[in-house]
Amino acid sequence: MDNKDKMITEKKSIYAEESIMSTKQMMAYSFGVLGFTLVASLLSGFVLKYAVSILGLPPFFVGSVYSTMLILSAFGGPFFGGLSDNLSLESKIGKKFGKRKPFMIIGAPLFAIFAVWFWSIKPCATFNTLDPVTAIQFIFVLALYRIFESCTVSPYYAMIPEISRDENNRVKLTSYAVVFSMIAGTLGMFIPLMFLAGAADLLEALPEGSAALWAGNPASPGAAIYLQLQIVIILMVIIYLICIAIMIITTKNPKMIEDRGADKRSLNVLRTLKDPFADKNAFRYIIVSFLNTIPLTSFMYLLFNFLDEILHLNSIMYYSGMFLIFVMMGASFAFWGKLSKKKGVKNAYIVCLYLSATALLLLQLTITSLILPELIYQILGLALLSLWCVTIIGGQIFPKAVYSDIIDQAEERTGKSQSGNYSGASGFLNTLGAATSMMISTFFIGLFGKDNIWGYLIIFFISFCLVAVTIPIFKGVVIVGKTIEKQTE
Repeated sequence: MDNKDKMITEKKSIYAEESIMSTKQMMAYSFGVLGFTLVASLLSGFVLKYAVSILGLPPFFVGSVYSTMLILSAFGGPFFGGLSDNLSLESKIGKKFGKRKPFMIIGAPLFAIFAVWFWSIKPCATFNTLDPVTAIQFIFVLALYRIFESCTVSPYYAMIPEISRDENNRVKLTSYAVVFSMIAGTLGMFIPLMFLAGAADLLEALPEGSAALWAGNPASPGAAIYLQLQIVIILMVIIYLICIAIMIITTKNPKMIEDRGADKRSLNVLRTLKDPFADKNAFRYIIVSFLNTIPLTSFMYLLFNFLDEILHLNSIMYYSGMFLIFVMMGASFAFWGKLSKKKGVKNAYIVCLYLSATALLLLQLTITSLILPELIYQILGLALLSLWCVTIIGGQIFPKAVYSDIIDQAEERTGKSQSGNYSGASGFLNTLGAATSMMISTFFIGLFGKDNIWGYLIIFFISFCLVAVTIPIFKGVVIVGKTIEKQTE
């Protein structure tokens, strides 16, 4: 760690106890992200088919509303994060539940209600028309779904810097959260398929805009899918509420010396929303996080199409490749954990960024090569894709540990709780980054076709440039790297 990273103004901590978490506590906390990801995966995976093909809404309307509500969710992050910072620990609610949990206790059940309602919206009376009842429901329910999503998620992630005060402990905590998120994402793909059975193939095969799945026709397959999706979301919501309850009950609130984070005059958080962007250190990191969200989201969008359409894998190679990717991703958790302990979280993340840029550059060279034999082309493509997947894991583990350190510095400098505000600001730009990534990916894949290498090549090139740009920016981020000599297992 260089001298620049060790420099920080001496301020009194707002915490009465510099605690770290045991493995059991980390797993209990990670149940929260498991439950949320499970519910959110259904929306991200089926929303267009559901709204356009089953409900019968016009595609342009659905795309416009969905994008607008994603932006609403982005703004909700810093608002609810800042609001939780300003909740007084001297109030009855604050004394009993702390700063963050009241928002989850209120937001989680309401999020669950609107999640179920969203998948129960009445289909249009006529297919591909802007039915007022269906359209208003779609806007209203999706807006409240996004609002209560932010109300729950932003305070949830704001707890990380507070409940774990050690750099290595935070890396381990975020590793568990990533693992649980991956498990939930996988379950979110397979649970709907189990219930939909053969109907899922029909749902996938038909393009958006096909009236064959319109649930307004009781005889169509879409009517059955409409009811089955409601069963799926009810099951997922029950699991979600159980997971959130486990997290809330088992995760201890941090002990603060005094309530210097609360605005006793008002809960006007708008005045503090600019703080993370005015903090040069935090702003550097937020830009890095935003730019790296674009390649990450592109990866999730392109992975399966790339294996099938560009590498042209047969069934054995396809499943072998998927197995290799999952093995490499699993092994990477141990690799990144050891590297961060040895080199520090900042240097470990820099290594991750360099490897990511290298993998993206070599992928471009590989898919444009005309002289490689097909088998070598496929093996090399899989190897480089696996390397990129390894860096994707690092890119999910390290950011929250890094940002927690930045939040520590801000809290010691200002003498008040900043975790909610800062976490919300990061989430705000990450959401915009994900939306930007989807726009880029869908545009170029739609322009060239999913079986044309040029769409992938351009996306990989953009991703490479973004990652390369983040490296010098991130090197300017100051990290203290707090370590507590204590073990709790």
